[in-house]
Amino acid sequence: MTQITNAELTRIIRTEEDRRRGFLFAFVAATRNDREVPFQIGVAILGEAGYALPKVPMLHLSYESASAMAERLNNLHGLSERASIAIVADTMHRSRMAQEEREGLVVLKMTKEEAQEVRTILDDFGHVSDIAERIDDAMSA
Repeated sequence: MTQITNAELTRIIRTEEDRRRGFLFAFVAATRNDREVPFQIGVAILGEAGYALPKVPMLHLSYESASAMAERLNNLHGLSERASIAIVADTMHRSRMAQEEREGLVVLKMTKEEAQEVRTILDDFGHVSDIAERIDDAMSA
């Protein structure tokens, strides 16, 4: 496997800084829809949903390799592990919110006791086993 120097990684980082001027971003290991090379490096941009692809593709055969590369890039980019995690978590949360909005999902929060009460009512009502199964899944998580 070809070793990538810090100078080459620094050029990749500068390219992304130029492309994303004014935005705070972190590199992240991500999956690809490709069985032969299933992982890649993405760019998570604070305040945006999901991640973007960098100008220079960085493909990996394992998650461990992609994750190590993302960590190395973030270190060279001057981000602490904590800052990188915060940026990635923000983009993941925004992705989930966008999916919920796009799919018209409703997020309902209740105590386990309330969920069990609803589950009992659904059992009495009948013909709603799919909803009851979702409640069971949520309670067991």
